Amino acid sequence: YGPPEQYIMPQTTPRPPRGLLALLAAPFLWTTQNPDLFDSYTAGMLLFQMSLPQIRGIGGTKIVNSQLKSVSNDVEAWREQYGRNYDFSLLDRQNGAGWDLVCKLLAPKKSRISIAAAQGHRFFRPDGLSAVGLQPTGSKTLSRT
Repeated sequence: YGPPEQYIMPQTTPRPPRGLLALLAAPFLWTTQNPDLFDSYTAGMLLFQMSLPQIRGIGGTKIVNSQLKSVSNDVEAWREQYGRNYDFSLLDRQNGAGWDLVCKLLAPKKSRISIAAAQGHRFFRPDGLSAVGLQPTGSKTLSRT
């Protein structure tokens, strides 16, 4: 899932050459096209859906996608225009850490953050986790409080 992009690589990307040339060209394509940001959008949409109960399910997702499209996929503009119908309390906790992360993950591709950058976001810091009802219990696990 990666709207507004339809594919991981733009359709204008030339077909790769065969053999060794393809191996040599791959790092260049990865650097210039940033296909990993496709996954960032997906993660942002999942966080968005988990945090806003009203958009869970196929019907809610379709409505939000059409609304986002109507505001050129600008999440801030979407919230201003359509947000009064939704409960943003989870995203607004910890001084809006969740909302900030969603905006950065759903931003246009040129300004979208990567998954690696998202992992360092304040939303995932221990103080941010406690604000959304999670407490660190070990080095790799979380438990709900």
